[in-house]
Amino acid sequence: MRVVKENIVLLFCGMIFLSTVVSCWADEERSDATNQKIRRFAFVVGKNEGGRGRQTLKYAASDAKAFTKVMEELGGLDSRDAIVLLNPSRKDFLNRFQDVETIIGGSKTRDVRTELFLYYSGHSDDEGLLLDGEKVTYRELKKEIARISADLSVVVLDSCASGSLTQVKGGVKRAPFLDDSLSKLKGYVVLTSSSAKEAAQESDRVKGSFFTHYLLSGVRGAADVNADSKVTLNEAYQYAFNQTLARTEKTLAGPQHPSYSIELAGSGELVMTDIRNTNSRIVFEEKLLGRFYIRDKDEKLVAEVDKYVPKPVAVGLEPGNYTITSYRSGKIAGASANLGPNHALKLAGSDFHNLEGEVSAVRGDENEMDAMVEEDYVSIPAEFSVMPGVSTNILDQDRSVNSFHMSLLNARSAKLTGAQITLLGFNRVRKSVEGAQIAPGANLIDSGPMTGAQITAGYNLAAKVTGAQVGGYNRAGSMTGAQLGGLSVAESVTGAQMGVANFSRGGVDGVQMGAFNRAQETVRGWQVGGVNEAQSDISGAQVGAGNYAHGLMRGAQIGVVNIADDMKGLQVGLFNKSRGKGAVPVGLINVVEDGMYRLGYGYSENKFHQLQFRNGSEKSYSIIQYGQRTSGDSAAGFHLFGLGFGGQWCGERAFVGIEGIFNYVNRTNIFERPAWMTQVRFLPGWRIMRKISISVGPTVNHVFKEGSAFPSDFDPQHRVWIGFHAGLEIWL
Repeated sequence: MRVVKENIVLLFCGMIFLSTVVSCWADEERSDATNQKIRRFAFVVGKNEGGRGRQTLKYAASDAKAFTKVMEELGGLDSRDAIVLLNPSRKDFLNRFQDVETIIGGSKTRDVRTELFLYYSGHSDDEGLLLDGEKVTYRELKKEIARISADLSVVVLDSCASGSLTQVKGGVKRAPFLDDSLSKLKGYVVLTSSSAKEAAQESDRVKGSFFTHYLLSGVRGAADVNADSKVTLNEAYQYAFNQTLARTEKTLAGPQHPSYSIELAGSGELVMTDIRNTNSRIVFEEKLLGRFYIRDKDEKLVAEVDKYVPKPVAVGLEPGNYTITSYRSGKIAGASANLGPNHALKLAGSDFHNLEGEVSAVRGDENEMDAMVEEDYVSIPAEFSVMPGVSTNILDQDRSVNSFHMSLLNARSAKLTGAQITLLGFNRVRKSVEGAQIAPGANLIDSGPMTGAQITAGYNLAAKVTGAQVGGYNRAGSMTGAQLGGLSVAESVTGAQMGVANFSRGGVDGVQMGAFNRAQETVRGWQVGGVNEAQSDISGAQVGAGNYAHGLMRGAQIGVVNIADDMKGLQVGLFNKSRGKGAVPVGLINVVEDGMYRLGYGYSENKFHQLQFRNGSEKSYSIIQYGQRTSGDSAAGFHLFGLGFGGQWCGERAFVGIEGIFNYVNRTNIFERPAWMTQVRFLPGWRIMRKISISVGPTVNHVFKEGSAFPSDFDPQHRVWIGFHAGLEIWL
């Protein structure tokens, strides 16, 4: 057994050597990319008219101008590299793509990486963009984008049913921005304001579309969740998604779900804006919490900041005078800011004054007020109850904001800023929670965010979670943190789901670990369990008995059965199935679309005639072989079974392979103690015909056996030797 382990170690050492060579090559590529500079370009289109039967939009053109302005202020865009079209025709729109390519193509050098931001605000349907009744189909749009030679294209569509464009598979690697560049970056990103069947909505209150307003608020700094003064693509999307959905859930047109599709090669984070690039900004201090509305001197709403995490948030703005209105816990407060050039104004709680007597002066109708002003809550720091109505709180519990609430059967509050504990029943909060809910039966939040923890043996429910849910059944909208329990369900996950079964209706940034894991959208991270399923693209790893990726799989699948619709990475298992030239299958049976299958005859110096089958991709494959010894002292008396793995380089006709094979050797007529033979082969070959090839090369052999019934050339004193292998193969 000790020698068997030595054989396995020898085989793994060879594999580690190969991976080291590949890693060194990748380091050289990364070193070249580190020296690259980034130059950004923008093609921005705003179209109010959609054609006959379509309502004229109010803010498509102004949204286009606002997007350009923010990218120039914070996104590293030079105004000379921006093409802005307002209310163009179909012909004008398509013709300007050539101008975009001319500008970008003329600027490309080895040390410059080019990035294009294409923004469209206007009408569309599930087939394409609508310009004065003329349609630019999504197929045409994707074709034009593909012709542009930019290393990276970021497409933002703020229009109805624009999610139809994202129904194309894509990978999910991300890369950094400006001086933080770590690698070459190629591909595209598509952000859309709505799903394939939804309407994109405008608002007179924000003087623009909901999606563009919250996207620009986010990239100005509101989405900077880790307070590093940079807003990444993921941060901007999550902020725009959550805010757009929250503000449209109760509108007549219905909720609006932004969507995205990403096909990038690289690593790190794609940074949309760097707040440090602006010379003026407002910084909300760490302890300042609530929802903040920033308006300029013309009373135009510039940005909204939803800040319920105690971290500083910086919002980049151009110099000027601003008013800031704060809404939190039923209280309305205001502050003013005069920003000069190179000015970072820090706002604390003491800078705000009470505005409760001035509510009537706030612009907007009754519906807008409902969206902007919170309810009249009453603060009850500590409350003890048996059930609703039997409590130390004599006021309406639906208006109570508790810091601590303990109940025997059922605790109920409007908001929670501490702990809610029920001994026998369940907890319920109508709005937001900042703290913990602990109960044996259930923890429920009707609406609003939860920052903290929900712990129960039964059911946890929250719309937006930043923290943890621990229970038998956990359910959340967007999840940032961890869900631990028997069954966990979330709309999107940033963090971890761990339990018997885990489901994410959206994407996963992190890990799913359980007997069964399923994600309906893009996965960036790991799925570990009995059965893992990613219904869209995945970048990371699936480890389990059965792994299935419906979209593009970048990374590794390790299990008994591995299936990927499109594979760029490693598959290790008994059965591997994939398509794509980037697949590296290691298994007993490998099924690769457009893969390599070879059936052949081999002969070696130890006088074994072998039937061999190689199957896999063009660059890597598995080997199954059976052989018999038909000459020597024990003619036809011995046979071998072998399994191995190989990698190869293929030219037009020549090819070179390196293989490692582990063989079982025994007598054919009598079962005795077997011999174990390990071989490493170096096999140059030549395709004498399109379907026929020959190969011959040296081998390094190691054998271990017990007993004395084997031929003399298997003497234990000669365990290691140099030999040869020759083969004739048919390429299937």
